[in-house]
Amino acid sequence: MNSERTAQLQVALASYDLKELRVQKRYLQEQGTAIDCTCFCSGEKLLAQLRQGVRYDAVVLCSELTDLPAEQFVRQFYQLKERPMLLVQSHGRSSGTALQKLREGCYCVEGTELKRLLWQLYRMPGRQNRQLEQRCSQLYAAWGIPQGDVNAGYLSCAVGIACSTSQKLAIRKEILQAVSEQFDTSVAAVESGIRRVVIGTRDPNPMVSGKGTKILITNGIEVTEGILEEECRELNHVFFHYIKTGRPLVIMKYAMTLDGKTATFAGHSRWITGESARRRVHEDRSRYSAVMCGVGTILADDSLLTCRLPDTRNPVRIICDSQLRTPPDSQVAVTCSQARTILATCCPDRKTWLPYEEKGCEILLLPPREGRVDLNALTERLGQMGIDSVLLEGGSTLNWSALDQGIVNRVQAYISPGLFGGATAKTPVGGRGAEFPYQGFSLGKTKITVLDQDILIEGELMPCSRES
Repeated sequence: MNSERTAQLQVALASYDLKELRVQKRYLQEQGTAIDCTCFCSGEKLLAQLRQGVRYDAVVLCSELTDLPAEQFVRQFYQLKERPMLLVQSHGRSSGTALQKLREGCYCVEGTELKRLLWQLYRMPGRQNRQLEQRCSQLYAAWGIPQGDVNAGYLSCAVGIACSTSQKLAIRKEILQAVSEQFDTSVAAVESGIRRVVIGTRDPNPMVSGKGTKILITNGIEVTEGILEEECRELNHVFFHYIKTGRPLVIMKYAMTLDGKTATFAGHSRWITGESARRRVHEDRSRYSAVMCGVGTILADDSLLTCRLPDTRNPVRIICDSQLRTPPDSQVAVTCSQARTILATCCPDRKTWLPYEEKGCEILLLPPREGRVDLNALTERLGQMGIDSVLLEGGSTLNWSALDQGIVNRVQAYISPGLFGGATAKTPVGGRGAEFPYQGFSLGKTKITVLDQDILIEGELMPCSRES
């Protein structure tokens, strides 16, 4: 069992069926970011990660696997010296019972009970839901409620319990009772502090949208909806995009000088921006699921692509490498145990894959587009793998390809007050480019942030008018 204090419950979902994994991940994560799911179709890959020391709080075996029968996977799983809790979904079939007999600790559960058990695990002593606490604190500050106010304590506790409670339960009765027991007070005392729920926006998932509101109203709780709806959507823009499209939200990020250069004419780029801007980039690496660049960036800078802030997570690293030119001794290849690493390639030669797979890299074979990885096919696959957001830190060639193929959703442009000059010095976006101004792109809903001497301009990507 993972005993580390963390804001998220780390869960590995295993099934041969990508669609099932996708649905299951959405179901488990629909209440927020407390449960973080990683999907596996291959039992061997999951077992390899566990042997390498990758920590999960629970493994959920949803069905058979592409390369191992369920019974064989369970046997190998219990040969591990250190292992997380194993949950097997029975789906009402007898196979679950057969698996359960293989070993004690293999818990077979119906699909409706899975979330409840995971939330119970999440709330075990030794775990901290720092994200939930932070969100609640922000709301109390906005409402003018002191942190020490007893009703704030009641509300925080109720939110946590509501997230871990099945919707079939009588929410008002069950929550009030649970909160009163935790604070060693009466139900009446707690009830006096919980009378109204304010909802910014509904869940975009049609399977659950509006159900929670209906339950609250049925139980006599006043509900107000649509408060700061746009702001709420922005706070959870990754989830909304992923649920609606099934693809990750792609944020193209780059840093440039005031004259639009990403490096000097000699190729030197450290450092264009100051410390505050660089810290913000690392915060975003921790915030989003994955970071992506092209092989040119690896060859030029030997980039590590990890988050170098304390108490944060590393993103999944995705390298667009059509012909597998990434050096096997590069930092991204030799540090696979620190951060999941995916090489997206068009190279079908599996012998060429071996040096990377031996180090723990995942190879993602994709169709080519004009001799390079088809980025639309890549984002489709990443969405199927449960990756909901990508921070694109590519060079000028990859940035243009991403724009041209229509995978970019947002842009983050860090601008320093420096001037490099140089007719041949690189710019953030290269490639063929637009022939006419009306064929370019623009940003909508822009936001400007000052970071010491630097400026961050970010916004949603919008194609310019196609009319000349």
